[in-house]
Amino acid sequence: MESVIQQQYQDIADQGAKQQNQLSAGAVGAGAFGGSRQGIAQGEIAANVLDQQARTGSQLRSAGFQQAQNTAMQAAQQQLRQAQLTGQLGQTTGALGQSIGQLGTTTAGLGQLGQQMGVQDINTLLGAGALQQGQDQRSLDVARANSLAQQALPYQQVGFMSDIFRGVPALQQTYSTTTSPGPSASSQAIGLGIAGLGAYGMANRGTGNFLGMGANN
Repeated sequence: MESVIQQQYQDIADQGAKQQNQLSAGAVGAGAFGGSRQGIAQGEIAANVLDQQARTGSQLRSAGFQQAQNTAMQAAQQQLRQAQLTGQLGQTTGALGQSIGQLGTTTAGLGQLGQQMGVQDINTLLGAGALQQGQDQRSLDVARANSLAQQALPYQQVGFMSDIFRGVPALQQTYSTTTSPGPSASSQAIGLGIAGLGAYGMANRGTGNFLGMGANN
């Protein structure tokens, strides 16, 4: 700004010098060079130069101040807008961070839920497998018991007949009867004969079954 003002001062001074030269040339031509009128005219030109320089400097400084003020206001407004934008950006970033945090929490919850569901599925499969294994084992036990019973049946029949022939109570069972009055000798003989025939028939059937089963096996 000062450089511009000084240049304006110089331009005004140059214009004043030209006017002074013109005034001197006119006075010489009129034969009045160095007179009082020339001195007054020269003084007015010098005063005009100084006055013009002062007005020009004041105007330029005022314009410069106004321009600087406007520039400062624009800069302040720009800084304010930047601050507002920075604040809004901070709020947006904070909200985005909060959303990301909530998303992370939700993802962690889903992962935990998936893990729990996986554990429940495994426990369910283990429980179902244990039940199936128990059921299969019971089926095998029943089949084995039936097989053993079938294999032992002929031996039980032979033992039963053997007990009858030896007069031992069959299958460890005892029967007792009482009669009053006591049976006669003839009735006892008849009863023993009938019992012997029944035992003989049962022995034949048991032996036939045992032999037949053995042959089939």
